[in-house]
Amino acid sequence: MKIKKFSIFLFSLLLIVCSCKNSTPLNEGGNDANYLPDYDVQSAYSQMGGSVSRYDNVYYMKQDSWLFYYDDESKVSGKLCAKPECSHDNESCNAYVGAASGIQVYDSMVYWADITSSLNIWRIDLSGNHREMVMQKPIDSSGTKMNAQVVLHRGYVYYSEIEIEIQNGQNQQTFTLSRYDLTQPEEEPEILYQREDPRLMNYICQWDRNQVYILFDSSLETGEYVRTLLSCDLSSGQIKELWNETSSYFTTTLLAREGELHLLSTKLVEDRRYQHTVYFPEKGTWELQEEGEIADEFRSIFLVDGFYVWRIFHEDEAMGYEVETWDHESVYQGEAEGLITRIGRDENGVILTADRYLNEGGAQYLVIRVSEKGEEILLSYTK
Repeated sequence: MKIKKFSIFLFSLLLIVCSCKNSTPLNEGGNDANYLPDYDVQSAYSQMGGSVSRYDNVYYMKQDSWLFYYDDESKVSGKLCAKPECSHDNESCNAYVGAASGIQVYDSMVYWADITSSLNIWRIDLSGNHREMVMQKPIDSSGTKMNAQVVLHRGYVYYSEIEIEIQNGQNQQTFTLSRYDLTQPEEEPEILYQREDPRLMNYICQWDRNQVYILFDSSLETGEYVRTLLSCDLSSGQIKELWNETSSYFTTTLLAREGELHLLSTKLVEDRRYQHTVYFPEKGTWELQEEGEIADEFRSIFLVDGFYVWRIFHEDEAMGYEVETWDHESVYQGEAEGLITRIGRDENGVILTADRYLNEGGAQYLVIRVSEKGEEILLSYTK
């Protein structure tokens, strides 16, 4: 009788384990409308160009040619390499990633992309061990690539780019969004969307659970821009055009937030202004949240979840910045020794990256976190 009860318990336990295993969203999570923290693009750092990611209390940051970590509890930082007796100063170091892009914590590993004549996907564990290449796929290198991006999302590697080619003496820009099955790297990629546009200037992809939103800016001879917003259902591959307009405003930020899309646009010709508008996908409607002038002391503006970040240029190569809420309550004013290049925001504060090129030919790389507590340096690296 006891054996029978144990058998029933063991069978039930196996059912639970199998159920948990099958819930892993590798190629199966496309229909899940919930945010999957281990398998979705981290929206907090999606605007940072693959330079910052996080797992629990540890930040992982790619600056210059190296992968760094910062433990927010112990305040310990360094290059992400656990090889014994490694000098951490040459290409044999586990933390050396060269010209890598797309740093991302995914399924409890740190991934990055190395794009040459092939798309190479690497990973290493969170402690700096077991570095390995997990995918290598050839890519077309006949044209000039612009704004190539790589992200991992729900079991796939997504690769997007603008390719510039000369056709009949004129430039032709082609945007392509492809995906590769991470669990079957030998398979050919699936092209989700292509768009040919000779005036295409830029695109922004915003990943939000089982959707990706793509916004294109194309220039006109009048100095205006044609802006087009698309959505792609990642489970079905269905593409839908949501919005199209001709405007004197250019897209600065596309941000997904609680089922809404926040769009920051700027106009720098004649009068300097910005617009913050909100798109509601379920309703298919836009709402103007704010419009205003860009003051003379500000040179540009970023939008992150709940905050505006203004940049101020100084003649001494330092850059001032001001963080304020969407209600324009000032949070912090500071200066970064260098050019602020990337902005993100998590529950601990606004994340800034800054690069400063030194007179002696070296460079300094900073990652700064700003909150009501003030300014904290997560990384300061000089080469």
